[in-house]
Amino acid sequence: MLPPGEAPEHGGRLAGIAGQPLGIHNTPGIYSYDEVADMDWADVLAMLEAVSDANADNVTWFGTPAVRTLLSNRARLPAASGEIWLDGTISGFPAVASTLAPAASLTCGDFSQVIIAMFGDGLEITINPFSNFATGKIAYRAWLTADVSVTTPAAFAVATSIT
Repeated sequence: MLPPGEAPEHGGRLAGIAGQPLGIHNTPGIYSYDEVADMDWADVLAMLEAVSDANADNVTWFGTPAVRTLLSNRARLPAASGEIWLDGTISGFPAVASTLAPAASLTCGDFSQVIIAMFGDGLEITINPFSNFATGKIAYRAWLTADVSVTTPAAFAVATSIT
């Protein structure tokens, strides 16, 4: 686990370079649990404690469908009933599975702390009716200038390499 303020290493990805948004996983100051291969109930509670220390009240879990399947097949405690990911929740908080989540990862945090800011005139759509005139197609381009920021990085914890 990294303390707040230290940037995590995530497989050499260069997010944040050349104008790319960092995203939650590459934001300095998030709690990072790298290579949690056999994620168990203690790991879940450690992640929840980390974000709770930042007074994160509106916690949601976010992972891939494969992580949901893995955690739906793991008991909370060896002799206890109930799985880690049970009925769309983890530890009583909403849990969302999406193919948009980074592979083999689970994010816990207060997503109300994420800001998406748009600059300029918002979404700009330019239409070129002449480029494909012979085929009857219209070419267009959509342009949006935006950035993503996390107001309280310590309100997030990320576990990677879950197997």
